Amino acid sequence: MLTCGERVVHFECVLCQVHRHGRSIHLGLPRQVVLTSTPREVSWHEAMVRFVRWLLIIPTAVAAWYAALALGVSLYVGLDALCPAEQIISGLCVAPWHKAASAAVDCIGAGLAAALILLACTLLAPSHRQRVAIGTFIVGAVVAIFMGFSANAFGPLITAIVAGAAILWILLRRLAPASRTP
Repeated sequence: MLTCGERVVHFECVLCQVHRHGRSIHLGLPRQVVLTSTPREVSWHEAMVRFVRWLLIIPTAVAAWYAALALGVSLYVGLDALCPAEQIISGLCVAPWHKAASAAVDCIGAGLAAALILLACTLLAPSHRQRVAIGTFIVGAVVAIFMGFSANAFGPLITAIVAGAAILWILLRRLAPASRTP
């Protein structure tokens, strides 16, 4: 929402139309914009809260990654606790099921990290949440590809991208502006 002279312009989608003093430039996507005649001023406190929320997006992504890491490590500890004592050699579990279970825990951790980071960044953003969700997914996919190829961990790589894409799809559907019929 921007104050333009005497009008307040409510954007349904910034990519769809650009408004300035009641005139619009259509960029090719069919969206309607609501114009009201009441100007609204943004208080200093509200502006500062928005600024701080934008600043906290990157630290929140890092905190969400560490939360997923902590949960993944706790799953590993629980997995190791399930290993029978006679199948522990030099502190490592050699049970036939342990390798597959460890790979599954890797995939769960990667998918959980993708989901938590995408949700945290999108929900923290004070505006432009669709753009934030798409940008977070793209950056997360690039980081997942880098980490997956550098560690030869293709299962967690695919899981992170698929989980991120699923969460992105859900977020974009929920954040989409309600369609209006003329």
